[in-house]
This record gives sequence, structure tokens and C-alpha cells, in this order.
Amino acid sequence: MDGHDEFRRGLCWRLTRAPGLQIVADESNGRDAILRVRELRPHGVDLVLMDIDMPIMNGIAAAAEITATDPSLPVIILTDSILDRDLFSALDSGAVGFLNKTMSAAALIRTLRDFHCNGSVPMSRRMAARALAHLQRQRAARAVGEPSVATGLTVREQEVVKHIAHGAHDHEIAAALLVAETTVKTHVRNILRKVGARNRAEAVARFRGTQSVGDDTTLVPEAPAPGKDDTSARTWRGSPSGMWQWRRASDTSRSR
Repeated sequence: MDGHDEFRRGLCWRLTRAPGLQIVADESNGRDAILRVRELRPHGVDLVLMDIDMPIMNGIAAAAEITATDPSLPVIILTDSILDRDLFSALDSGAVGFLNKTMSAAALIRTLRDFHCNGSVPMSRRMAARALAHLQRQRAARAVGEPSVATGLTVREQEVVKHIAHGAHDHEIAAALLVAETTVKTHVRNILRKVGARNRAEAVARFRGTQSVGDDTTLVPEAPAPGKDDTSARTWRGSPSGMWQWRRASDTSRSR
């Protein structure tokens, strides 16, 4: 979703040239973005790319509403802003990433693919460091008490981190916690965002800095299951200014 028509059209043209990429939808304001998400979910869109500066409703407000009603749908902010207040507002809205419009189309494609396949946070190292510092300041400002307050993670998110630290895959964590695997993936995205980590191993390492996860802990990032999340078995489609969807190469879908 992007309020700048020229940028949206230009980026759209570049990204649609990438193999396996298809635009699902794009909108110029936050309110229409929310309505389109409701129309396409749960099977028509897998990711929303959102600008901040848009008419009617800005991207931060739209992201907050989307993540509040559909927490399993990741929203990534794509903006020309480098201001801390925008980064922090994006994190508080529930967005899982913060990217700058100055990055090339090729870099954007790589970043989104890495996020989808490996769970890497779509954010530069510099922005991730600033995000982590912000979360640490928030944590320090709160009363120190329960572990969930000290770490900034919920009790369930801490349980997920501990399972990851011991090398468990998403389906194993889901079985242990008696939840759906998609719920585990949502917890993982929230964990990465909250601790400012780029991947699972880094999240565990940062969590261990505040809480003990066991002396026998090993830092094992989850590898995608063969034929499931690996790039050879999947292609993806999306919108450079809006909504993306990942599909198996064997799937056939209507163009929108």
C-alpha cells in the first residue's frame, strides 16, 4: 500500500518482472488497504507491504488495525522515513519489519524471500539495533517483576523461545503446546520483532541474556522442511505496494 502513485507504479513494474511474482492487490490509502485485506483473507494474501505516508488513514494506523484483527498476517513497513519515531510506531503497531524505499527491487525481493523461507526479520542491521534499543528502554521503564515483563515477551512466547533453543521445529512446538503450527509461526514473528532479532538463533541468544533457558541449550535455527518452505518448492506472488502471497509452484491461481 503506497500513497505515492509514481513510486507504486514504478516499483510494481520492476517487481512484476521477477519470476513467480504476481500482484494480488494494491491500494493508495490505509482505509482501502484494510478493506482489501478483509476481502482477500484468509487465502488470498500472505503478506502486506505498507507505506506510512498515505491519505485518509496512514500506514501505521492501518497496520495496527490489520494486525489487531488478523495477527497471523505479517505487515512490513516500506517507507522513505528514517526517523526513530516512525520505526518505533511501526513496531508498536505490530509490523514485523521496517524497510526503506531506497533499497533496490532486487534487494527487496531477496529480503521478502528470506523472511518467508527463513523467518529473518525484514529490517537492516542498523534499524534492528535501534529497534532493540527502543524495546530495551521500554522494558527498563517498566516495573521489574515477572519474567514476561523483564523480557518483553509473553509467557507463551517465552515457552516458544525455549523450545526453539532446544532445536524444536514449528510442528514439534505446536504439538508440545497443543496449538496450531500457524500459531507458532505467529509467535515466532512476534518474538523476533520484540527482541529486535533477525533470525531465531539471534532471538534465543538475546533471550538468554535476560532469562535462563537451561544449561543444555543449543542455538539451533529452524531449517525449512524439505518440499515445504524451501525456495525450490515454492514460488511467491505479491504487490510492491500492497499484498503478497506465497504459493507452491504447482498451484494455479486467478490473476487479480
